[in-house]
Amino acid sequence: MHLNAFAPLFTVFLLIASVGLPQPLAAALPQPGAEISDTIPDPLTDLLARAREARTRSADGLESFEGVLREWIQVDLTSQRFRRSRSLFAQERMGRIRWHREETHIVQWEGAARALPLGEGTVNVRTDAEGDLEIDAAVGDMSGSSSAEDLARDLLRSGTPAPLFFDQGTDRLLFGPSNWALHPLADTASLHYRYELGDTLRLRLPERDAPIELVEVRVEPKEVSFRFISGILWIEPESGFLVRAAYRPSRPFDLRVDLENPPRFGVPSVQFEIRTVAVDHALFDFTWWVPWRYRFEGELRFGSLLRLPIVFEWSVSDLDVNEPASPALEAGGLGDAGWTVRVREREGRPPLEVRVAPPETLAQGARTLSGERIARVQGTGAFTPEEMARLETQIRALAPAASLRPPQLIWGFSDGLTRFNRVEGVSTGVRATLDLPRDRGIQATVRAGHADRNLRGELGTYWGASNLRGTLAVYRRLDPSSEWGNGHALGNSLATLLFRDRWTPFHKSQGGEIRLDRTGLQMHTALRLFGERQQAVPHNTDLRLWPWGERPEAPSNRVADPGTWWGGSVFLQAAPRSQWAGMNVATRSRVEAAGGTTQYARGWASASVRIPLPGPFQFAVESGGGTLAGDAPVQRHFLPGDVEIFRGIRAGEQVAERFTFRRAEIGAAWPPIGLVAFVDALHLRSPGSSTWSPREHAGGFGMSFADGIFRADVARPVGSGSPARWQDGWRVFFYLDGLF
Repeated sequence: MHLNAFAPLFTVFLLIASVGLPQPLAAALPQPGAEISDTIPDPLTDLLARAREARTRSADGLESFEGVLREWIQVDLTSQRFRRSRSLFAQERMGRIRWHREETHIVQWEGAARALPLGEGTVNVRTDAEGDLEIDAAVGDMSGSSSAEDLARDLLRSGTPAPLFFDQGTDRLLFGPSNWALHPLADTASLHYRYELGDTLRLRLPERDAPIELVEVRVEPKEVSFRFISGILWIEPESGFLVRAAYRPSRPFDLRVDLENPPRFGVPSVQFEIRTVAVDHALFDFTWWVPWRYRFEGELRFGSLLRLPIVFEWSVSDLDVNEPASPALEAGGLGDAGWTVRVREREGRPPLEVRVAPPETLAQGARTLSGERIARVQGTGAFTPEEMARLETQIRALAPAASLRPPQLIWGFSDGLTRFNRVEGVSTGVRATLDLPRDRGIQATVRAGHADRNLRGELGTYWGASNLRGTLAVYRRLDPSSEWGNGHALGNSLATLLFRDRWTPFHKSQGGEIRLDRTGLQMHTALRLFGERQQAVPHNTDLRLWPWGERPEAPSNRVADPGTWWGGSVFLQAAPRSQWAGMNVATRSRVEAAGGTTQYARGWASASVRIPLPGPFQFAVESGGGTLAGDAPVQRHFLPGDVEIFRGIRAGEQVAERFTFRRAEIGAAWPPIGLVAFVDALHLRSPGSSTWSPREHAGGFGMSFADGIFRADVARPVGSGSPARWQDGWRVFFYLDGLF
């Protein structure tokens, strides 16, 4: 069998195309023209020759096989700043397949389920009283509001299932309809890959006297390209058959690099990384290795703003090899029970007959699939998380040792390089990135603003994968003094430029840092060690573009205490995907300690829960607080406010050494739109005070889109405990990641 039979990623790339990725890579394959005498060590020469020859005869004597196929794809949406990930798309299907060397191939879909939670319905995974996971019966078929008839029609038009691909001898690994990489066992592969002998595995089976021996072959590309993979192959040396494979392209697909004429100005960083592809075969009649499980893990990234993790897997069970068709698949076995049948002619292949069960039968099959979905939530799918993590670690160690790409240069509105604030004014910059072998690189950024002529920048090196990345950098930059109400975000830049409606304070930082970020669907952890000098910066501009109405002058930037500090911080954000009684729970916390000019320690934490109510209604509540010890500079006091803490004030309007907050929201959702009413409360103690200030309250209403990914709120302080402030009254907030 060859790897192409196990790369049915057309579904994934159709999803990528739907969010705007460009045309596929240029068709030309690089030709390094290197001598290959030292590419393949002598012990491997014969083994690789047998493996190449076996690709064309691996199915010799294999006339047919039949089994039960289970297939699953999940696409999520998340970000480092999101409390929780959202499911964009989920689909499962189950059916019986039959492959035959010369006769019609058959796929008989007997169960299917689909969910578009952000647009039409949702899927609730919960824990029952005994602690077992289960699917909410109201939406357990995952079909949302899509009719079963629509799902049946889509199945009838679906393509060839992955296990029915048998293209012996092809030189390409397909990653979509037109995207591919060079097969490591292709005839010309030695020009582009290096090979290394790994471990030897011996398997003893009761029915066989001699053990089955598998030899590990590690494959490294000679140059960094999406066309070449890093991978591990397990080959049976006696026959040369490929038994197991795990691989990934040697680098992600990059929109700004991999187009024939890549745009430069204003193009955001868009990358698609295939992190791991794993394929396993099962031995039948001690003769044929037949594919039985496959898993693909990848991620589509829009700069540092959004990530779309993608998982696709399939498995085949109850396999029968070289047996007559089962009664369920025999011609005419379907009868007149409402099944739909379509025969599709295929060039160079036997015809494909697609059979789809009646909608009510598909729904019954979906209930069977729900139990398998629970197993995947618990981490026992076709491949376990531990298996995939181990394979990914092994593959990432295989990368070109000396091949470099030209530096990437970006500017304009890409990756937040252009922004506006009251210190720099209109500020823009240039960023250069040089990717090095083995997931390492160097990055430099330089920026300047029209109101503050001082150059600022950062120079650093990074290492590791996108989900576990380390950074070592030196910098001279403008930092927001508050961890809430991100002063460099696009929404803040627009609000400041249009209305001067921003209090966000800033200070200047010069120094160095080491960061380690680990990002997953359920947890994000960030560790930072720093040593820096901090200084105050002046308010340099009152520029406002909105020409109507009188607005008072924006306040001066809050004064920062000068000094030098070194220390560390830990940020932890968790949002388990397993919920109890349909509730979503998320927590966030940060702890920081530093010494130097002064010594201080500070920390805060919050927790939120979203509770479904009858009908379209939902309720959410969030609570948290923070405290500070020691002699902290004013820029490291708490500056609570804005959409993450208290919508009655902007971040920076109040200073506190201790605070608590509570927020409650109730709303109704008609996906993808939701309407929300809310009330917030803030209680704080000012620096140097021994008493707490009166509790403040704010209330308002908002609109949610796509399960809170996009949120617009209107709020104002209410009650006697809320003193008048600059521009008191209604305030408008546009932001990402609402409670719902």
